[in-house]
Amino acid sequence: MSGETRLGMYIVGSIVIVLGLLTYGAFTFFTKAVPYLNSIATPAFNRNGDANTNLYVEGPFVREYAAAAVMELPPAPQQRDSPSVQLGFFGTSGGIQGGLIRTPGNKFRLRAFVAYGTAAGQNRIRYFDRLNEGPHAVEIRVHDGKLMFFVDGRHLFEVPQSAYVPPGTNPWLALGTAVKYRHARAYGTISDIRVRRDTDVALLSYQPVCIVSNGGISIRPVRDHWVIGGWYLGNVPPTYEHCRATFERHGEIANKMN
Repeated sequence: MSGETRLGMYIVGSIVIVLGLLTYGAFTFFTKAVPYLNSIATPAFNRNGDANTNLYVEGPFVREYAAAAVMELPPAPQQRDSPSVQLGFFGTSGGIQGGLIRTPGNKFRLRAFVAYGTAAGQNRIRYFDRLNEGPHAVEIRVHDGKLMFFVDGRHLFEVPQSAYVPPGTNPWLALGTAVKYRHARAYGTISDIRVRRDTDVALLSYQPVCIVSNGGISIRPVRDHWVIGGWYLGNVPPTYEHCRATFERHGEIANKMN
């Protein structure tokens, strides 16, 4: 495995950390998500992706569903981290996410990536060709038993749904970012979020409400965009904004949430 791949692989585990932070009842980790990460990840993931900020959207996401957004990741200063912005579906069996990324090994050129993994630790990441600077439309679509990844309408990748997010598992949708190294900066924007649940016939415009963050980074609405910002400051307790009603509908313990 190349150094660049090892550096990028933390993204798969990073969202799993937030999944542990999110699903208080389902995973019983809340602020102690690292044991869950270690239980599903390869050694390359350990201690990675420690700071996260994400918008969460509930389903139903059962058989035929999708999520799309316009994402932008401006040029990065030289750093150890791999800045990224992404969306993905995550359940108890595994997950898939995709978006935009800049890696040191590729001289921080903008490109797309998709990462996918299982609870058994079968985790993969794939990078695609260089993209032009500026915003790009990203979509993950679940259709006909496949998890499909699109950028700017181009079908770049697919894997069997049953291997990562089996039908009937009703995963969460998360949109945001993760930061690996302390004192690294998080940045990027997300806009034009559209969601298709099982009950919908097409992608519909959606404004997320529930925000989960930890490590000092954040995502905030600014006019018609969600703006990612902040620095990974270390052991900053997680915050849950406007999540109580969402989590209570899922039987979660929400006494620490707004």
